Parts: sequence; structure tokens; C-alpha cells
Amino acid sequence: MQQQSHGKIENKQLEQLLSLLTRINSELELNAILATIMESTKDIMQAEASSLMLVDKETGELIFAVPTGPASVDLSGKRIPSGKGIGGWVAENNEAAIVNEVKSDHRFLGDTDNFVTNNLACVPMNNAKGEVIGVLQAINKKDGNFEQTELILFKALADQAAITIEKAKYQEEALEKQRMEQEISLAQTIQEGLFPKKIPTFNGLDIAGKSLPAREVGGDYFDVIELSNGRALVILADISGKGVGASLVMVELRAIIRLLAHTDIEFVDLMQKVNNTIVEDTPSNTFLTLFIGIVDPNTATITYCNAGHNSPWLVQNNEVIELDKGGPIIGFMKNMPYEIATVSVHPGHKLLIYTDGFSEGERADGEQLGEEELLELFKHAKGNAKQQLSYLYEKLEEFVAGAEPSDDRTAMVVLCASNG
Repeated sequence: MQQQSHGKIENKQLEQLLSLLTRINSELELNAILATIMESTKDIMQAEASSLMLVDKETGELIFAVPTGPASVDLSGKRIPSGKGIGGWVAENNEAAIVNEVKSDHRFLGDTDNFVTNNLACVPMNNAKGEVIGVLQAINKKDGNFEQTELILFKALADQAAITIEKAKYQEEALEKQRMEQEISLAQTIQEGLFPKKIPTFNGLDIAGKSLPAREVGGDYFDVIELSNGRALVILADISGKGVGASLVMVELRAIIRLLAHTDIEFVDLMQKVNNTIVEDTPSNTFLTLFIGIVDPNTATITYCNAGHNSPWLVQNNEVIELDKGGPIIGFMKNMPYEIATVSVHPGHKLLIYTDGFSEGERADGEQLGEEELLELFKHAKGNAKQQLSYLYEKLEEFVAGAEPSDDRTAMVVLCASNG
């Protein structure tokens, strides 16, 4: 066989290429793959340094990834505008280039402070679909100039490197997706455990509650806590946002209320404490609406505070009382004023507490159920608390006709004495 200087490729070069490809393919972690590609480039091209630039799909820029040589610190992470420089030209035109006199090439962007470029070879990196995902550069031939013949080996290295990089990225994305799914599943399990598994029974009261998150993990919270003397503490909150972040705030809210509920703290002080704690412990853009009420069958009253929440309806026949007294949303500012109000209840009264995700349930055409329709449905609901709650959810599902929810849908029904 003839020497490379005469335009032929020696068997030992092919063997070297195969060996380098085997090394690249044996790596599993992306950074290790990139580093191996860099070293392989220097080996196969007998170059002083190498660089690999990946295409930013959003901007079209080239981003230096793991450059080698004296200027590696200066170049790592640097961005080259789309189409600029020799690398940009190669990526844009999907064409290899050898420049043995870089100073006279108008595409050359100049040297760094720590490295002088004399010549370079640059090839596009094509994935299995033929798309350019980056460019590979060999810089400063150790002996003489880069030859066109070398591009055959170099391009083979670059294309295999592109496929290996994409495979590693897909693997990383799959593992990350799996990890996220596991974390979300765990968060969902934890959140489901925070809702009351079985609502306590009370003389003269029948209570039911349900929450359907818009995502795997929701930001609505409801609870029923048994207090002394047969009283029921009912809570419903709607935390800003959805997903895992909102659920974490829900966990803290539940812990605060459950801790304070069994102390002798005054109702208004409880509200102040809940608000101040949420302000202190959560990001400044975290808010929640909260309805909290004590239903007392002994005094036939509901003592409550509504912190910016949709007004629950206390209904008997066609008489509707809105429970709208209270104060501002929770988490806006410390030491906000809250008002505690009391209303009388009688046998046959029923209470609906809900989040706006329920009343604003919408069809595919954007039309919402609306509060007026929800109220009418509640007026005509029959049976025990669980049956009436199920009726409301069924009617909502009929209305939205399978449209995906944009917000969590949570509601509670409280019946005073027999209403069956």
C-alpha cells in the first residue's frame, strides 16, 4: 500500500479508526463520550488540539463542549453565532473544510489568548437522520498540513460520534424521565395519604370530600379534623400553581393546621399563625386561598374564616347564605387582619365548599360550568353527603365531556342532621 501523502489510507489507520470507534461506543456517560471523542480526534488526525461544538437547536449557535489543548478553559461553553467562523460555515453548509492557512481565511474568528491556530480540519457531525448536530475540529497538524484524504477517516469518526452522543442523550433523558416519574409517583402516594382516609363521624353531621388533581400531583387540600365536644373542623385550600411545588406547600399547610387545631389557640390567632408561617417559609410568589370552619352541632353554628376563597354556600331549600367573611389570601404579607364570623345552621341545611377548578370546569370550546349552574346542581342534589358530592362530580363530567382539566377540582359537602 502507498503512504498517506500519496492519497491512500493505510490499513493501520483503518484499524486505528475501528479501535477509536470501539472506545467511543464503550462509554455510557455523555461527558466521558465527549472526552473520548476529543482524544480520538487528536489521535486519528495527529493534531495538537481538538474541539467539539454542538448545535443549539433553539438558537442555531454552536457551543464548545470539552475542547482540548491550552485554550480549553477559555473556550469551554463559549457560543459561536449561527453561520459564523469556520465551524459555523461547516455546520450551515453540511460540508467539511480543511484550512491550512487560517489567517488568510475570512471565516476565521481569531485566536484565543492562550493558543495560536495555524491550520485546522473541520467536519460536520451527522446523526442517523443526516441532521447536523455539531462539528468536530482537529487543530494544528503536528507534522505538516492536513490532507483531504484524512477527511474520510475524520468524517467516519464524526458521524459515529454524533450517533453515540445522541444515543447517550436519549439514555440520559430516559433515565431522567424514569427518575421524575418515580418521584412524582412517590409524591402522589404521599399526597393521597395526606387527605383523610376516612372522614370522622359526628352526631348530627354528614361530611364528604373529594379532590381530583389536574396533574399527577395537585395543589388543592381538604381535611376534616375531629375537635372536642363533637365539633368538626373543615378545611379547604387552593394553593397557587400545580404539581409537586404546590403539593409541598400543601404538606406544610396541613402540618400547621393539624398542629394548631389541638391547642387552645384562638381562631383568629390560628389564621394569623398560618399566614405568617406560609409567608416566612415559602417563595414570595406562593399564595393560597383558604376556607376553614368549625361546625358545632351542639350550638347549631358554623364559625368560619374565608381567606380569599370562593364563598361556600349554606343552602336550605331556596335560601342561600354565602360564607364570605374573613380576610385576604394566605401568604401575601405578614400580620394581615382576619375576621371570624358565625352563622346558625338548622336541620336540613347543607354546605358546599369548593375550589374554582370545580366551578370553572370547562368544555373543549372554553365554556365553563359557572357558579350559578353549580349552585343549582347543589340545590337539587339528593341523598347523603357522599351521594350529593358524587352527583356534582358526575354532572361536571357530563358538562366538560372529557375535556382535560386545567385546574384541580375539589369539593366538600356537609349535611346538618338528616337530609336524605
